Amino acid sequence: LLGAVAARAAVPHPLTTAVLALTVLWVPVTAALALSGAGLLESAAVVVVVLLGVLAVAPTATGHLVALSGTAVDSEQSGDTAQGQVAGLVAGARRLLIGLTVLCAALLVAALVLLAAADQVWALALSAAAGLALLLRAGLLNAFGAVLPQLVAGTVGLGACLALAPAAAGAPAWTGPAALIVAGLAVLARGTSRIFGDTHDEETERPAWMSTLGLLLSVLTVPLALGVFGLFGHLQSMGTSL
Repeated sequence: LLGAVAARAAVPHPLTTAVLALTVLWVPVTAALALSGAGLLESAAVVVVVLLGVLAVAPTATGHLVALSGTAVDSEQSGDTAQGQVAGLVAGARRLLIGLTVLCAALLVAALVLLAAADQVWALALSAAAGLALLLRAGLLNAFGAVLPQLVAGTVGLGACLALAPAAAGAPAWTGPAALIVAGLAVLARGTSRIFGDTHDEETERPAWMSTLGLLLSVLTVPLALGVFGLFGHLQSMGTSL
């Protein structure tokens, strides 16, 4: 934390400002996990919840971080006019958003696969909910570099669930890969029909229910993460002992 503060003070750049903000966020989270004795699975659940929150506020937060850095990004290329400085700030915020999204998506891929591979229903449900939330909320962004990492992370999370959940439920080992292949073929067929089909009569606007469902799934990850920690099982055992 002190290193991030020193770097920000020495170099007032959007990158150092973002590093300081992430450090301020993760230091208490890491300390809480260490003090609670959380294992790898519980830590992965917390990482998923926190990163979903980071991605939700990233489009707004990156703009504020660039403004707080006190530098007009790309001012040399954009010119000294106010319009040029604003364009430079917007470009800097977009680059910072893409970089932050790529970092969060990479961490989410590892956490979601770990949760999907766990022999626990809460972990599996958390991986599925987070993966679907990523797919639904990725369309809210208009920067392809920020959309693609979320799509990849969401696809990996759902794919891991489809591949591993049937075997965990006692189904034959081949059912997971078969379900994954069927889902992939369905997505491929849907994409092919949209590319080569007649789309003149189709709606071009994003349905509002997709954003609403994505938000609800993101909120749902909080109680699911508590389930990974065993909270609901503990409450149930307390209730039966009364």
